[in-house]
Amino acid sequence: MKSGKKLTNGKPLEFLDYSLKIIFKCPKGHLFAEEYYSNQIMKHGIDNCLKESININEKKFCPECDEVLEIRKRSKEES
Repeated sequence: MKSGKKLTNGKPLEFLDYSLKIIFKCPKGHLFAEEYYSNQIMKHGIDNCLKESININEKKFCPECDEVLEIRKRSKEES
């Protein structure tokens, strides 16, 4: 990404960081998220960050209602 691009008001736009936010929803509809930052993404790659997040959060309890999170993986027919 280019940094230092000028905005319409003449001020430079500075790029700081980027992240990958993975949002999970429990069976009762509560949302919770996990975030990976650029240093983790550059070290492990987006695919591995996503796989790690799924492995960590599968069968995890929802912080709001204690329901078990079950991650549904798409079948090859849905892809």
